[in-house]
Amino acid sequence: MDKAISFSINRPVSSRTQQEKNEQEEMLTFDNIKYDNREYIRFDVFLNVDNNVNANELDKAEFAGSYTSLPHVHRVGKNDHTATVTFQLAITELLEDIGLEDEETIAVTLVPKKGGEGISIE
Repeated sequence: MDKAISFSINRPVSSRTQQEKNEQEEMLTFDNIKYDNREYIRFDVFLNVDNNVNANELDKAEFAGSYTSLPHVHRVGKNDHTATVTFQLAITELLEDIGLEDEETIAVTLVPKKGGEGISIE
C-alpha cells in the first residue's frame, strides 16, 4: 500500500434498531494484513460518503481509526519477519454521527502514514 486507496463495502445490515446496536457493535474488519514486523508502520482509516475521495482532500471523510505497529525482532536468525494480523474497528457510533447508519454501502479510505510500501491487505 504505497498510496491512499478507496473502496466500497456492503454493510451486513442497514437501519438497525437501537436495541440491535446495543447488543452488537458493527465492526469494520481487515483480514490478512501483512507487513515486515521489523519496520514501523501506520495507516489511517476513513469512512466517506463519496467513493471518489482524494487522499489529500479528506474534508468529506470521517476518521475511523489507525493501525500502528512498532518494529521488533523476536529471534536472532529467524528469516521470516512477516506479521499477519486482523484489524477491527467499531463503527456503529461513527456511522450514526455522520448519518450513514441507513446506507447499504459505505466507502472506506486507507491512507498510509509510515511504511506503507511494505503493507498488503487482502
